[in-house]
Amino acid sequence: MKAALAFVLLAVAAVHGRSTALEGEASSTGLANLGENPWLVHLRIAVSTSGFLNTCGGSLIHENWVVTSSSCITDSRFIWVRFGLVTVWNPELVTETSTVVVHPNFNANNLDNNIGLINTIRVIHTSANIRPIGIIGFNTPPEAFFCGFGARDNNNAGEQLRCFDLNISRIGIHITGTAIGGEPTRFDVGGGLINGNLLVGMYSHANADGTFAYACSACYRHWIEGITGPL
Repeated sequence: MKAALAFVLLAVAAVHGRSTALEGEASSTGLANLGENPWLVHLRIAVSTSGFLNTCGGSLIHENWVVTSSSCITDSRFIWVRFGLVTVWNPELVTETSTVVVHPNFNANNLDNNIGLINTIRVIHTSANIRPIGIIGFNTPPEAFFCGFGARDNNNAGEQLRCFDLNISRIGIHITGTAIGGEPTRFDVGGGLINGNLLVGMYSHANADGTFAYACSACYRHWIEGITGPL
């Protein structure tokens, strides 16, 4: 019965994620090329309570682990993880998992500690288009970039990967970014903020002042490695 349900959900996810239109997919300007962001993953999440499918982003940080936001996975039943892609319908690899770790201090009301981990169950072998990313040190750079699939004009999840720059600053565990030439959407939550091929943070939410909030990856390294082992 469980196998049949998983098959049905997978079929629904595949259909739901496909579109014949590409116009206006994201507000960002830079189309990404395959292999430029090999750590980036696309998540399709079957939600336990509603039965709906959510879309989030994440970053491969270990051969068995993806880091994302706790808000993406707290109510997950199944997660389809797509690797090695610039369009959601053509990934190099897709895996399915239901094993997640939500940060013990995640606050769903104010989104503090909005970081979580997904266990891929199987070893993810590296290729030209799939490779883990390292975590940056505590010195947060003033600039970074972000890639996501964004949203189409009809407010459905986008399908084409685009990237844009941000000016960023950190106070404590919180990173604030001002986007240049694009902006993340609700479908990009959990995606990685990157500088110099290192993970700076994970997208959490939009702030009321038009800036964007990210969880500082270096601030959670001890917690992450307590689960994944040394990175």
